[in-house]
Amino acid sequence: MRILFFIEGKDTPSSRFRVQQFIPYFKKVGIKCKMVQGHPHKTFYVSYKNLILKRLVNSFLYFVKTITIIVQMPLILWSDIVVLQRPLIHHMFIFLEKLLYRFKKPVIFDIDDALFLKSKDPDQYEDIFVKLSQGNFRLNWTIKKATYVFAGNSFLANYCKKYNPNTKIIPTVINTDRYKTQFDIQKKEGEKELSIIGWMGTSTNLDYLVRYLDVFKEIYTMHPNAILMISTDTFFYKKEINNAIPTKFIKWSKKNELHTLHTYDIGIMPLPNEPWVKGKCGFKLIQYMACGLPSIGANIGANKEIIQDGINGYLASDKMEWVEKISKLLKDQSLRAKFSQNGRKTIEEKYSIRAVLPVMIKYFNETLKLSLR
Repeated sequence: MRILFFIEGKDTPSSRFRVQQFIPYFKKVGIKCKMVQGHPHKTFYVSYKNLILKRLVNSFLYFVKTITIIVQMPLILWSDIVVLQRPLIHHMFIFLEKLLYRFKKPVIFDIDDALFLKSKDPDQYEDIFVKLSQGNFRLNWTIKKATYVFAGNSFLANYCKKYNPNTKIIPTVINTDRYKTQFDIQKKEGEKELSIIGWMGTSTNLDYLVRYLDVFKEIYTMHPNAILMISTDTFFYKKEINNAIPTKFIKWSKKNELHTLHTYDIGIMPLPNEPWVKGKCGFKLIQYMACGLPSIGANIGANKEIIQDGINGYLASDKMEWVEKISKLLKDQSLRAKFSQNGRKTIEEKYSIRAVLPVMIKYFNETLKLSLR
């Protein structure tokens, strides 16, 4: 079996954890794989203060990316199955997807964000191609035409099932052989000299954290030994965050990702109660829990599927709950140990490569069978 993956971007979490980390395992069972970057990641774009210049340059980059994809389209002839992560080019006409289907290969469409809802940052990709966007028609057409749809959570799956009954929930998972509990949480008695509340994510999601600055102010008042540690690609809101709680900023990289996670005492994933957020797949929590970190997530979307409140972590619905539950974890060593153990078990059983790999291979085989009918 030969599979061609059109991935979102080489270093994006979606591509790394929904495709790239599986490649060695696919190869072990005889599945040959090739990857093409099919969608410009946000770091592909440039930022200028001059809005007209910004739009012109980004539009030119779109054009270059489109040509690059078209040039690589003949690779589809090599494949038995095409896996498409998101539409091929953001805010573009549907012709690229139609061109892809002219090769008569079965397609699996992979979705891990609520692309059918307006982004939290509508200006993020602003250029002249936005004016050419066909709204959800293009996305819905792509979903409908796919042999199978892999959705990252139940919220996304429920949307996709309206257009394609062959929609399956494939959560974003982690390599539990790599992401291990490398510290003995049992030895952390009570509160340490320094308690690290950790957040890791892309800089575009930092505003979610900033909305909770009053929570961190309150926590710091109650626990003067607490600090916030942020690992991200670009540091926005540095002054505002530091004014709320002493904060250490770590430049994210693949190399230091695991080491940074192992310095945290608690992992947090605050989110606003907004429709767009329901499409998120809770991957921060999955990373934290795989490393044995007692974790707290906003009580929304996939977080509610991952965390059983009070058993393998905490869910928080409002700012008062965030303060209360962070404080409890900072004070209670036995609670941290319980969440660490149960959280790791949840990841191994439901959100690991071992748990999901056989399911993916099963649907690859079914995709091939359906294409031969």
